[in-house]
Amino acid sequence: MQYSHLPALIRVLAASIILACAPAAAEEDISQLKQQIEELERKVRLLQDRQATDAEAAARVKGPAFVTAGSEGFGIMSGDNAFRLNLHGDLQVDSRLNQGTGSSGTSGTQAPDTLLVRRARPIIEATLYDTYDFRLMPDFAGSQTVLFDAYGQARFTPQFQLRAGKFKPPVGLEQLQVDDNLFFAERSLATDLVPIRDVGFQVQGEILDGTLAYAVGIFNGVVDSGNAASGDIDGNSGKDAAARLFARPFRGGSGPLHGLGFGLAYTDGRQTGTLTAAGLPTYKTIGQQNFFSYVSGAYAYGTRQRLSPQLYYYFGPFGLLTEYVRSSQEVMRAGSIRDVRNTAWNVTVGWVLTGEESTFTGVTPRRPFSPGTSDWGAFQVVARASKLTVGNDAFDGGALLRVADPTVSAREARDTGIGLNWYLSRLMRIDVDYDQTRFSGGAAAGDRPAEKVLISRFQFAF
Repeated sequence: MQYSHLPALIRVLAASIILACAPAAAEEDISQLKQQIEELERKVRLLQDRQATDAEAAARVKGPAFVTAGSEGFGIMSGDNAFRLNLHGDLQVDSRLNQGTGSSGTSGTQAPDTLLVRRARPIIEATLYDTYDFRLMPDFAGSQTVLFDAYGQARFTPQFQLRAGKFKPPVGLEQLQVDDNLFFAERSLATDLVPIRDVGFQVQGEILDGTLAYAVGIFNGVVDSGNAASGDIDGNSGKDAAARLFARPFRGGSGPLHGLGFGLAYTDGRQTGTLTAAGLPTYKTIGQQNFFSYVSGAYAYGTRQRLSPQLYYYFGPFGLLTEYVRSSQEVMRAGSIRDVRNTAWNVTVGWVLTGEESTFTGVTPRRPFSPGTSDWGAFQVVARASKLTVGNDAFDGGALLRVADPTVSAREARDTGIGLNWYLSRLMRIDVDYDQTRFSGGAAAGDRPAEKVLISRFQFAF
């Protein structure tokens, strides 16, 4: 319906009424009639404005899609931004120089120096009706294809969201941090005790004005540092329940505590392996060498639980991330069941030398690197200490009953590391890290030799 001619018609009609009634009407009645006419004209103008707004919105919806390109990736979006398709990428090329003699295990030989593609991940993200999200992220590093993320998500409200597919369970704090934003090139020993990816359903959201985040889910149940089962199909009927609460009580402020966050994560489930599919983890060093594994003939048989208190704190150029993880698993061998309880912790700190803000989502240089100018990007120094201790129950008993061999697997690993990160821009970063890991046990003659590894990384991420 069009309203453009209504004001003129109203004025003509009003004038006719006034002329017809003028001899008999009092002056004050005419004044009231004029006010009523003005009110009618005002309402008509409001209707016209609303019609114009509705027409503009409809034009945006029906209008052409937009193509975007920038530091957040490449994308296509509808005229009203309700439908979006985004393309991202992540490439990490590493150099590993092994200086210790124990990097490859009990033989005492040094692991070879190598160049490698650590991650090569195209990422596809889509949003439908501004509510439903989709994410797909395979990894082609190592000349093989591994699926890391494949999930859909419905964001009904900030307080209630539903996610289903393969993604990170809500457990380890460092594991939940995006790979591109870590302090170090490789995660700490504490991350050995938490799952990497799993298939499941999860309810999540933020309440209390965004100061408290929660996540509750049910998953197939992968081993520590596991990326789902073979083919992402569960090998047994047992499932893991996972829950996490994380508070940022000063999130909305600007004081020294606005970057404080702390929480607690917990998983509980029952897993049953077999002699051929043990369902037990292998733990790796910072240089990605195995330092602990269960013996042949041992397999998961019973309850598995994880508990992880965690905290981070960011203020200006300073950043701190720390967590503790306890992982327990009942293990069967030769008819005997024992509860192996492993623990680990990590403390990592960083300082941005060029003054930029350090955050859980990374560092953005104020002046990205530009050759031939004084713009050098941002520089950050980092330091870390972490430790993983395997429960004594793993090594107790004779050779026929124990579930881990102390001459092959270490009882404890202790890592210290320092590093320098150069953020050329938000998209590019160069890391140089030096880590030294010492062991208790793990060799026929006593302790496995220390691992000393220098890791350099060239990272592209958009």
